[in-house]
Amino acid sequence: MKIKHFASTALSLCLLAGVTGYSFPITKGSSLIANASVADDYEYSINSDGTVTITKYISDDIKVVIPSVISERTVTAIGEDAFKNNSAMTSVVFPSGLESIGYEAFFGCTGLTSVIIPGNVKKISALAFDCCSSLTSVTIGNGVETICSTAFFKCTSLTSITISDSVTEIMAEAFGYCTSLKSIIIPDGVKRIHPSVFEFCTELTDISVSKNNQYYSDIDGILFNKNHTTLICYPAGKTAESYTPPISVTSIGRYSFLGCEHLTSVSIGRNVGEVCEDAFQSCKSLESVTFLNPSCSLYNASDLISNGYDHEIMGHTFSGTIYGYEGSSAQTYAERFSRSFATLGEAPTYCRFLINDDEKTVTITGYSGPSTNLTIPSEIEDMTVTDIADNAFNSRKSLMSVTIDEGPIRIGSHAFSGCTALTNVTIPKSVTSLGVQAFYDCASLSAVTILNPDCQIPEMSFDNGYDKVNKTRKYNGTIYGYEGSTAQDWAEKHGCIFKSIDESNLDIMGDVNMDGAFNIADVILLQKWMLAVPDTHLANWKAADFYDDHVLNVFDLCLMKRKLIYGS
Repeated sequence: MKIKHFASTALSLCLLAGVTGYSFPITKGSSLIANASVADDYEYSINSDGTVTITKYISDDIKVVIPSVISERTVTAIGEDAFKNNSAMTSVVFPSGLESIGYEAFFGCTGLTSVIIPGNVKKISALAFDCCSSLTSVTIGNGVETICSTAFFKCTSLTSITISDSVTEIMAEAFGYCTSLKSIIIPDGVKRIHPSVFEFCTELTDISVSKNNQYYSDIDGILFNKNHTTLICYPAGKTAESYTPPISVTSIGRYSFLGCEHLTSVSIGRNVGEVCEDAFQSCKSLESVTFLNPSCSLYNASDLISNGYDHEIMGHTFSGTIYGYEGSSAQTYAERFSRSFATLGEAPTYCRFLINDDEKTVTITGYSGPSTNLTIPSEIEDMTVTDIADNAFNSRKSLMSVTIDEGPIRIGSHAFSGCTALTNVTIPKSVTSLGVQAFYDCASLSAVTILNPDCQIPEMSFDNGYDKVNKTRKYNGTIYGYEGSTAQDWAEKHGCIFKSIDESNLDIMGDVNMDGAFNIADVILLQKWMLAVPDTHLANWKAADFYDDHVLNVFDLCLMKRKLIYGS
């Protein structure tokens, strides 16, 4: 190709040299020559490695084929703004050796209809194809790793996107406002997807994720993380009017329902612990949002939930209703931002959980609700409870009693640490191990019953005070267990009172002190326990649960007295 230098540039240099007396060292390969070079249809610069970056397209061809070589130098990059606002171009073919597509390189190329990005390009820069309003098809070659922010923003005709397995990251708003896009497939290799990638894609109804992707998944075309605990993107084009996330979901992610035009109601389950920034912003048909977790953390901003915008106050508005329990975080949010609130009544107490990888068992992660008495069930939603997670109930200072049904295998480290009002606990036979400091700093804990004779009990599992003499934490309550059990070994090693339990005593209804008989002493003990008399504990609380509801209250006491008097 014939190489020329701009006459205007040369003239300017001569004039400047004449005025200043300064001589410019112009040599082959200097940056000055590189920046003033043109070959046929292109202005270009020469990179430090001798390759070429196209800096501007200066022709008017409708169909553009970018050469692989200019001036015997390999073309490796298309620079910033190189084809910006070229409305005449309808197609472009990239050379196979291309490695970089720069910022706003094809911004506003409104005639461009399709692009195939070659595999040597490692990233597609921000705004690279922004506002290419006629672009219908994009194929991203195998080798591309990153699709940068707003790379295909406002490509309003885009209907087909093919992403190769090599892509690992799709950044913010990469396909934002692609209002004709109806479906997309997330391939194996993607590790990071910004939550705003598909914002205001108003026709998008299906996000499918490859089964081999290790980081993401989909359910019914909705994007989740791999284990379905975080809802990442509910496609804005879905036509369903109501939605309830799966029970596995614990987090509603940022922008997750942004711009969903058809939804009128959403119910956020009791297992959801947080709803993040702008989750329900600009959902114009939304009439109600229900929060079933009374302590769910809600992002503290008015645009978290909105179906309108007030230009006078320059803020998002919501004309619908927020439903939640009395005293809940939902009520607090509604009152803070002057939203309509309707109560669901008094909040229940229940366990929160995570579904394990086998999708048949769950791990207890905490609880919500006002009650001071908690029952940990053996099953939740027809799935077996196998674990109580580390820190699950850490520092729940109002928790006075806990009932653990037969089923859990492990109680995690610090699971009940800092539960200063907890007075007694029975660890069922199913539990095979306790985590480190599982019941650490439980100041009121006076009785622990361990029904598995082989349960693994680490050092400092139980602690209700401080030994000033030995300057160490200690447990000075009573340990109940079987003769020769690990419970007995632990009690003797730590200088605790140990009382042996008889297997037959466990089945005597009413025998809360486990002395082998049901009598007036048991009634008095239960009554004192209910009145929170200091140093009162029940060796076998289940023997007092006459109402069989896993809660001890005055109804159980009445039935207990009836049995003592009438024998039935």
